[in-house]
Amino acid sequence: MAGLAVLVYLVLFLKTLIETLKDLSLTLLTAQNEIEKLDGPLQTLDDLSKTVDEVHAAMKQMASSAARSAQEGMEHVREWFSRSREEAQETADTIRVKADDMMTAAAAAADKAMED
Repeated sequence: MAGLAVLVYLVLFLKTLIETLKDLSLTLLTAQNEIEKLDGPLQTLDDLSKTVDEVHAAMKQMASSAARSAQEGMEHVREWFSRSREEAQETADTIRVKADDMMTAAAAAADKAMED
């Protein structure tokens, strides 16, 4: 009799276990379907992330190139100012030498005129 009671409980337990496993199977199928529905948006998000990375890399390269170009431009401007300053100094020196020569010549002419 006890064996029969254990057998009945075992059958009821196995029946409940089978129903639970069926429900679990349906739940897993539903979860799989929902995950598959998310696959499209996740792929779009992945593509968008790659695009953002590419844009970031391009902007970084562009900023680096712009900074390098600006630095080169500033070097050219500095060189131009330096050359202009040197040329102005050379011109001022030439004018000063010519003025000194003219003053010397004028002084010599004045001395000569005074002697005559």
